[in-house]
Amino acid sequence: MKKSLETLLAGAERAYQEGDIDKTKSLCCQILKTDSQNTLALTLLGNAYFLERHYDKALDCYRQIENLQHNNPSNLINLANVCFELKSYDESCNYGSKALMEDKNNLTALSLLGNAYLESEKYPEAIKVLEKLAELSPHDFWVDNSLSQAWQKQGDFHKAFAYGLSAVEKSGGDSSQQLNLSYLLYETALDKGADFIADALAIWEQKYGQDSQVRFAIDSLQNNSAVRVADTEYVHTVFDNFAADFEQVLSGLDYRAPQYIAQYMEKLYPHSWFKKIRILDAGCGTGLCGLFLKKYAKYHGLDGVDLSEKMLVEAQKKLIYHRLYCQELCAFLKSQNHAYDLITAADVLTYFGDLRPVFANAFLALKKHGRIIFTVTKNNENDSAWHLHLSGRFSHRFEYVQNLLNELGFKIEINDLKQLRTEAGKPIMGYIISARK
Repeated sequence: MKKSLETLLAGAERAYQEGDIDKTKSLCCQILKTDSQNTLALTLLGNAYFLERHYDKALDCYRQIENLQHNNPSNLINLANVCFELKSYDESCNYGSKALMEDKNNLTALSLLGNAYLESEKYPEAIKVLEKLAELSPHDFWVDNSLSQAWQKQGDFHKAFAYGLSAVEKSGGDSSQQLNLSYLLYETALDKGADFIADALAIWEQKYGQDSQVRFAIDSLQNNSAVRVADTEYVHTVFDNFAADFEQVLSGLDYRAPQYIAQYMEKLYPHSWFKKIRILDAGCGTGLCGLFLKKYAKYHGLDGVDLSEKMLVEAQKKLIYHRLYCQELCAFLKSQNHAYDLITAADVLTYFGDLRPVFANAFLALKKHGRIIFTVTKNNENDSAWHLHLSGRFSHRFEYVQNLLNELGFKIEINDLKQLRTEAGKPIMGYIISARK
């Protein structure tokens, strides 16, 4: 029996190292039926659950180990990590502190503790821990990123910007770090005005202004009216970074666009059981709109297209789409001649200022009498057709949208002005529009 357990353990370790999570779980469960206190099997099983984001199950495994080996340093770090993911930040701080009592210079424990303090809004404590980590790991740009956030929360923009820029430089201009720096500048501009960030913006532009993502972020922060569309790499980076937590983030913004489109579907297709149609969910993201669209689509009749591979990975998990395409929207529409009965675009056109290319290509992609249902944010800033906001998103005048649709051969069937979401705690109003070819 001992040899059998050793063989199973070796197999479980090998499966885990090879990334075969299902096999790891299966072997660990076999081991634990015979030896319920086997800490290696519990660790591997907990780690497998953690990778699957089954954090409650992972926590149960690690807590069993804690009962057997109270001050096991590796397990304390695992406990700190899973508590952090469960947003139990005080518990994460507790376990991180215990891990550091066993090894005061453990980099993982310092990182977890510093970021747990940050999420717990204990900013002086976070800064103290993260500065120690920065000394021990001077090339880790994520440490500088966390310090940037901590100093921002402490109200010191200049230190926050210095660390944010350092994170960009240490990362070699990594797109995620550029994006984080743009959020710092955006949030500060909202709070203190665009003039307050002017010097920092000039430094960023001088160093990285040739990067198309940075260029678009700077244009947004300066409300550059000459910009006609968001930079595709910028949009790709934004949504790749948010894919895993996208739906959770949106729930905190009272995001309503998919529900509004669902209400339009009920009006326009009241007998979904009678005639099924072919639908494109444009900018489908993680599939929030697709959940409402599926019942109206033909068998194998619901497609999705999005710029972000990671968003499409999340959409695929819902098992509602026949085909998912990773492509820029206008380029995709141009290749789909008379392919769809319906195109939906929930909060997608906010990344286009000039809507002509989108509508013109949508017209070509629709069958005879096909329709498009979409949302656009209302431009309350000026009388221009569109306005590029500090956030990197466009808003539009209804008259512009209406006239453009008419010019291209669409007829508006329904339109409503409603709150689409919140931004910086304020309601964002926009139009839900259905137009038919």
